[in-house]
Amino acid sequence: MIDLFKNSIDISIKDFPKKLTINEEIFGTIQLMRQATKKDSNERWAYVGIKNDKLVVSKLYKGTNNQVPTSKRFTLLQEAENNGIKVIGDIHTHPADILSKIVTKILHIKVYHGFSIEDLNGFLHSETENKFMFLVEANKILLIFKTREFKNKDWQIKSNWANKLYGIRITQEFSKRFHLALYESENEEYLMRVL
Repeated sequence: MIDLFKNSIDISIKDFPKKLTINEEIFGTIQLMRQATKKDSNERWAYVGIKNDKLVVSKLYKGTNNQVPTSKRFTLLQEAENNGIKVIGDIHTHPADILSKIVTKILHIKVYHGFSIEDLNGFLHSETENKFMFLVEANKILLIFKTREFKNKDWQIKSNWANKLYGIRITQEFSKRFHLALYESENEEYLMRVL
């Protein structure tokens, strides 16, 4: 699995597996992030890197209810580089908003939002060589990979109310447009390929 994370940019989108098992360390981090975010409604972020040909997951960093500030992430990425870690991806959470909590509690319907416009633009115009990004929501895990066919057309998604409302649809459209492999899971140790 480490090769897929390290080399996704060299793999054709048609060669990505249908089912992907999550590395034990990454899955443990996902569970810790989900629990912490559920408890205090603050976003969490961690980077995933390579050091001495091994996958390394950073400690969790706590942000606010809607982000870990870019300046904080940049400082952490600089520290990783100074410690010989090549950052290749990240994991972050999205706290459930009040409407999602109400719908889930009263109607017993799980609500998923998908990557935010800011997440997707950040991934497209990454300050590092990010090859993948995990999103951990209350009831779902999403993962996108850059592939050999990835095209960065210096395009940005415009942030507006409709885009925020339809995050999953935007995530799928973004993945198609830029030739990204998209996976999802409902809290399992494996992910199924969507696109």
